[in-house]
Amino acid sequence: MMLALGPLSLGPLVIAAPWGLLGLLMVPAILAIHWFRRRSPPRSVTGLFLYPPPVPSAASGRRRERIVASTSLWLELLAALALTWWLADVHPAADQRGRHVGIVLDDRLRLTARLPAGDSAAARLRVRLGEMLAGLRPADRVTLIASGAVPRVLAGPAATPDQARTALARWVPQAPWHELDAGLALALQITAQSGATATDVLLASDRVAPDLPAGVACVAAGEPVAASGFADARWLRDEAGDRLVVRVVASGAPAPRRIEIRRRGHVVQTSAPTVGGTSIIELASGVGDTDEITATLVGEDPLPADDQVILRRPERRIVRIALALPPAIQPVVERALRGLPGLTLNGVSNDLLITGDEVTTPGTWLLRIAPAAGSDAVLGPFLIRRGHPLASDLDGTGLLWLGGLPQDRLPVDAEPLISAGTQVLLAERRRGRDRLVTLYADPMTGTLAQHPLWPALIANVVAARRAALPGLSEPNRSANQTTYLVLPPTATAVEVCPPDAGSEGSASTTTVFSADADGGVLLPPLGQAGAWQVKLAGAPWQTLQVNALDERLGDVAGAETREITVDTPAEVAVERRRSPAERLIPLVLAALAAALACWFWARGR
Repeated sequence: MMLALGPLSLGPLVIAAPWGLLGLLMVPAILAIHWFRRRSPPRSVTGLFLYPPPVPSAASGRRRERIVASTSLWLELLAALALTWWLADVHPAADQRGRHVGIVLDDRLRLTARLPAGDSAAARLRVRLGEMLAGLRPADRVTLIASGAVPRVLAGPAATPDQARTALARWVPQAPWHELDAGLALALQITAQSGATATDVLLASDRVAPDLPAGVACVAAGEPVAASGFADARWLRDEAGDRLVVRVVASGAPAPRRIEIRRRGHVVQTSAPTVGGTSIIELASGVGDTDEITATLVGEDPLPADDQVILRRPERRIVRIALALPPAIQPVVERALRGLPGLTLNGVSNDLLITGDEVTTPGTWLLRIAPAAGSDAVLGPFLIRRGHPLASDLDGTGLLWLGGLPQDRLPVDAEPLISAGTQVLLAERRRGRDRLVTLYADPMTGTLAQHPLWPALIANVVAARRAALPGLSEPNRSANQTTYLVLPPTATAVEVCPPDAGSEGSASTTTVFSADADGGVLLPPLGQAGAWQVKLAGAPWQTLQVNALDERLGDVAGAETREITVDTPAEVAVERRRSPAERLIPLVLAALAAALACWFWARGR
């Protein structure tokens, strides 16, 4: 293994690659070749006046001769020195030290708000930061970072000022609301690795961050303006029809606006929103028949990024339920189911079977009502498994329960959810994705059928089964919200493609998520607005619409123009990067010197 040598300092010069000095061995080699050249042997002639002036000619041999200071010799030495210069990268010591500045750009959409002068905070920051980068020396280094839930490095780490200016000119804020902590932490980490301190980090935004770390500089180029926009929007579908639930917030004192609902590009409905509150808009007949609608706030607004949302039609997640109960118990169960939305009693079920027998059908959940014989009556206290979806919001106060199962008779693979004393009242068993829920109770005796716990328990079972149906729980999400989806029984992983996946110049890639034992996948906040494609085995399956909605995103009334400066930091050692001229000049010089040396040598012969 070759020994690694660091840069060598020789006063005003630095040798970046000391191993390149081995190229100096070419100098004694060239001198040795010229030293052992011998001249042509003497030849007898009739008269010197018959011949032109003699030309010295050298030939190889082992006899040492006097070195002739010919033009070819000097050119060969020049070529050797030029190659050594290129290999060792000899340069002034000033090029080895400089500042390493980390710049964090606030990438939130609100920096695109139109200001009274016609520009935006982002445009002003590009000008201001461009001037700052133009004032840096070529030896200085810049790391340009765009903030986000996952920050993006636009230039660097440790790019030249010219490279940072090129990346800055292409920067356009495009991210939804997020905190700036991750971007600042990344900038502090990168600059610290080069020996710099927090004073080398600069935040560029439309206002000074309230929790700016000590020693971090800030450039704010915003201006307060009045604006309004959507903070939330949902499309609800149930037995009552289709409804659009929106919340519009305002910063400053914007002009009144109205909501237009478009379907396939045509306005189908208008409404006046309630600023600062929630508006429920009953969608007109036929609007819900389309897969997608667009809600737009109409009117002048300096920040159009939050004035439009695209909503996809949510699926009606119907739970198919079959009953196979004794005639005395079935009416009690039907009464509890009658008030629940989103279900059908079809007699044949692929989703949920409520019965008194223990039967298993793949893909079907089972709710078995099976009172244990000879059990004692229970008045409480009841121990309820908190946090479990089947036992959510259950309260057994004042309940007389009959039909519990002694704990020593509970199957080993069953998990008790409700118990009282030594008796288990509700238990759950799992068979892959299917659940076998057993209710050890006799609804016809005691007070269970008349107690509020009874309909709440049935509602929990139906809601849990609905949540486990394949598909998206909600096709419209904010960029900062998580999304839960359930895969079909045969699928184990899902591909999530961003809106710009596959487009020219896009750095976005498809992400694969694996399902858990229940077939569920919890997608993290996706961050980028647009229509995300969800694929199974490479084929499109679902579309998830992500909108950049957040109450803080439209707050442009608090913008300001201000700068927080810090002391100029000391220079640190930075990684040197040769310019194209520094890479080419030694090679061109060596090639030219070698070519001329060959020409003079041939002419000398």
